[in-house]
Amino acid sequence: MPINKTKLDALKSELNTDPATLGYPAWNNAWEWVTVTNAGQPSEVHTPSVDQPAIEAYTDAVHVIVNNANRPVNKSAMSAVEIFEGFDDAEYDALTAAKRQEVLSLLTISEDVNPFGRTAKSLVRIFGGGSVTVSNLAAARNENVTRGAELGLGHIHHRDIRHAQL
Repeated sequence: MPINKTKLDALKSELNTDPATLGYPAWNNAWEWVTVTNAGQPSEVHTPSVDQPAIEAYTDAVHVIVNNANRPVNKSAMSAVEIFEGFDDAEYDALTAAKRQEVLSLLTISEDVNPFGRTAKSLVRIFGGGSVTVSNLAAARNENVTRGAELGLGHIHHRDIRHAQL
């Protein structure tokens, strides 16, 4: 199912302005024209056959760029399990009983933990800034997403790229 008109407009703006400097190829406006339904969705695309390979090369190149999961973003929340899995076993075992209890209390305050909030600061204090645990947690609070996901568009299909440029 094609993405809606608002998302198509956002994708078109992304492709034409390249705000993240990802290196999208240039679109040739002479390649296609379209008949639009009353709903505002492309219903029929007319493409001169000589331009089909160029259009396919364009959409293939954009598809790879926009769906490549190489955009680092900060997680807004992590589960207690994700955080606990980042603990270095030796460091956790070396904590006093009181410190272990404090860690467990921090992880049960809520279902999701802000990895940049007070809980994170408390864990740095408990384990120490140079610890393996803190390094593991610093890495775990980031993830790589696609540009489509970063823009709230999800996976971008070839048809979406063509329709956005119409």
